Amino acid sequence: MSAYSSVSRLDSSESFVIRSLLTWVVVVALLGFFAVPFLQPGELGDFSPAVIDFYHAIMIPVAALFLVLCSLTFPVPLWARHWVLKAGLIGAGFDGIGSLLRAYGDLYHSAGFGVGAWVQMVGTLIMVSVTIVFLIGLAQSTYRDNSSRLLSWALFATGFSALIAVALGGIFATSEVGVSWNGLAHVFHESSQNFLGNVSTSHSHDMLPAFMGCIVLLSAQAFGYPHLKGVRKRIGQAGIVVMLIGVALMTIVYVVSSLGTYNIPTLWASGPQGVNGIAGDDFLTGLVGWGSLILLVSLWPEIREQTHSLASTMRQKINPVRLAVFLTWLCAMIAMIGYGYYIELHENIFGGGQLPATGAINDQIFTRAHLLYVFFALPILAVLLLAAELTSDKSSRGIQWMAGCSIAGMGVSLIGLGWWTFATPGHALSWNLAGGGHDIYVLGQALMLTAGIIQLFSSRSFQAKRSSSHDVLPPRHSTSEQKGKTGG
Repeated sequence: MSAYSSVSRLDSSESFVIRSLLTWVVVVALLGFFAVPFLQPGELGDFSPAVIDFYHAIMIPVAALFLVLCSLTFPVPLWARHWVLKAGLIGAGFDGIGSLLRAYGDLYHSAGFGVGAWVQMVGTLIMVSVTIVFLIGLAQSTYRDNSSRLLSWALFATGFSALIAVALGGIFATSEVGVSWNGLAHVFHESSQNFLGNVSTSHSHDMLPAFMGCIVLLSAQAFGYPHLKGVRKRIGQAGIVVMLIGVALMTIVYVVSSLGTYNIPTLWASGPQGVNGIAGDDFLTGLVGWGSLILLVSLWPEIREQTHSLASTMRQKINPVRLAVFLTWLCAMIAMIGYGYYIELHENIFGGGQLPATGAINDQIFTRAHLLYVFFALPILAVLLLAAELTSDKSSRGIQWMAGCSIAGMGVSLIGLGWWTFATPGHALSWNLAGGGHDIYVLGQALMLTAGIIQLFSSRSFQAKRSSSHDVLPPRHSTSEQKGKTGG
């Protein structure tokens, strides 16, 4: 017998944690949509310090919600699940509040920045413990009894990569509260400023692809990867292997480049002084993306499931929630590979966002807008959709409207991103000359935010999904835990 059994409903503490995290994410995102100048020009289009803090105020609670969903979907011991639920909510609260204090302290030059930094530090330490406990629990259960070991170990490896990224971010964060890293910088023959800049860059560049890869792996588990057979199983395994290769290589490259003077090479360089070409790390993170798409292709039939029509007759129909999850990754790849690679291969025009390049402002627009779209809106939306998939009644009109708004918002923003990036006149000094591109992009973002609001008011009761050939149950320990099992 398996060491785990399943439940048909979430208990009150699980429902409270999920609802609390959903509420925080949606409310703070709504606040940020109107109160924070996300789309204002910054240095070479990058985020300002205040926007970075506001970003963390939303994304860390999203990460906590993701870990809760993983603990309910992958087989992990009861002690690990309890810690993820309870400590995850506390850590997300400290981190979210601290990040908000930092953001507003920076915007208004108040003492709140320093207070927020220490509050955020406490939350980060708790979230690190939550991640470590989850990974240990996942490794223990996978080693003992799991029918989808490759997927579980892939989640462990990708989660470990994200944990390394958190450690790199912690180095930079502690420098802001007075910790000196001059000694370590000297060991690697760098100035303290360059060392901290490299560490911060490696943190963000490694964290986001790793987190998005984890989201895809949770999606695969939720959509029925353990039940795949034959060709589809082999396609899914090939996708996971490609992902793991990308995760391993990008993690090594980012660690080496953050702790030394190694410069990541440009691939397929061309143009004057080799200005055009794909950055080597972008190619490696692209492997994570391509592997994810291969894995999701193997699960494509799982967007169809038996549901009741309005006439109460059984028929095959598209599951809009699952379709929306698929589209988050597809839209991310179009933006990153389609738009992004095109820009990198034409840097003689775009100039890395620096004048006198003809397309400098276009590069800056893409930098800011794609960060908000690919690394902010889409991961948040994917986690919210997975929360709906795993814990809510997807037959409700509210959840279907939520999925519809998500799909529309992703598509509209993707179109607006391209229009805004490529239609702005050359040598423009203002971002406000892109015609309708900016407005379409903002409309898409508003639709995605609306999707989150709809879900918040539609998820009246949280319940675990019942088992079917395509569904994976939120696992539970039986009353007397079996020991010493080795599963297939």
